[in-house]
Amino acid sequence: MSEPKFGFRAQMKSFPAAFWVANTMEIFERMAWYGFYTVAALYMTAPKETGGLGFTTEEKGLIVAIVPFFLYLFPVLTGALADRYGYKRMFTISYVMMVVSYYALGQFESFWAFLGAFMFVAVAAAIFKPVVVGTVARVTDARNSSMGFGVFYMMVNVGGFVGPIIAGVVRGMSWDYVFIACSCWAALNLIIVLLFFKEPTTEAGSTGARTFRKVLDNAVEVLGNLRFFVTVLFILLAMMLAGFNKPWFSWADCVLVCAGWLAINLVYDLVLPPVSKAKKRNPLLTRMVCSNWRFALFLLIMSGFWTSFNQIFITMPEYIRDFVDTKPMVEIARKSFRAVGKEAWLGGLAAIEDTELLVEFDLLVRRSRDVAPMATTRPNKEASDAREDELRRTFVERNLTAAEIARLDELVRQLNPSGAANRLTSNDLVDGARKILQYKVRVQAHELAELIARI
Repeated sequence: MSEPKFGFRAQMKSFPAAFWVANTMEIFERMAWYGFYTVAALYMTAPKETGGLGFTTEEKGLIVAIVPFFLYLFPVLTGALADRYGYKRMFTISYVMMVVSYYALGQFESFWAFLGAFMFVAVAAAIFKPVVVGTVARVTDARNSSMGFGVFYMMVNVGGFVGPIIAGVVRGMSWDYVFIACSCWAALNLIIVLLFFKEPTTEAGSTGARTFRKVLDNAVEVLGNLRFFVTVLFILLAMMLAGFNKPWFSWADCVLVCAGWLAINLVYDLVLPPVSKAKKRNPLLTRMVCSNWRFALFLLIMSGFWTSFNQIFITMPEYIRDFVDTKPMVEIARKSFRAVGKEAWLGGLAAIEDTELLVEFDLLVRRSRDVAPMATTRPNKEASDAREDELRRTFVERNLTAAEIARLDELVRQLNPSGAANRLTSNDLVDGARKILQYKVRVQAHELAELIARI
């Protein structure tokens, strides 16, 4: 006789405190992950002059191929480790890593340093994923597990919805705030787990806890044995290496190497004796075994689905930025902001009409002649002293050499008429070049000054 099912209200009341703590942490973790991941493609490929990394599309693609691969590979191991060493301990390790690595993402500018920081984010997330799901599984039962996981995945979507919105807002201020926000979400989770999370029943508190070696063996045996795991892993790593587009290892070389590797392993299997459960052998001297080919096929199909789905974050932002005419959206925003007297907010959008570029240039030319500007969509264009200092700290000192700054200052002195009350400054030109670059027109500040002088 089956157990009676709870009603909706009874099921919601049946969840213990650990369930709601886990769901709260899931919201903040998803806010951190999707807050960064949604804008990651734009950050990596944005010009350095606008605060981005200036990576090529190929370099960006390589990063978002390598990192998620390990992100979704490691939970096989980290989940087993959580069972062995305790959920609270693994949560704590994960959040400490997230706080540090999310902040580090905004500090590194080279390809390898950024990739390294992103890998730490992946490891931290890989620790978190199986632990939070395991918590939900352990604190629910047959009567409320369906409702429990329904609530859990609703929390996933809440975090995935709110995180990108906040990231989009703070990105308009500075890219640095995106990474600070992500670190803050992880820090909140660290506080929550230390103060409110109670350990569910795991091997860590039992007398029959597995050894670390046994944990590793079980992780490998999810799909087969060690030989099968090593064979597949080699092929995947070879494909990643080919993604670097190095002349010494092209995609053609990758195909040949992978085909040769498969052939060697298949021939090697032919000379090995059949697998015997009764007799233990060295795992590298054992034939390849795929323990559940249906499950492996399911994973392959799901990999194809997620490859397609993740293009929402990997390629679509770049496509919209570089190829989509967003002028209608800008016009709607202009009318909306104008209706509430905040038309200057339009400057925070990523896509601006061509006339906006001309207005920006006109403002610089008129400033250099000490002439009042025409009516403009930016009535509050004049920068305060604090804004000047901010520009010099965040842009000039970081990306211009001392010689380039001196050259720019000399050009400004030549441009400004004697006795001008509202003088053109080097930072005006630097800021103008940066804004024009956002409209997909690259121009250096000194080139802008020389063009103004010729006019």
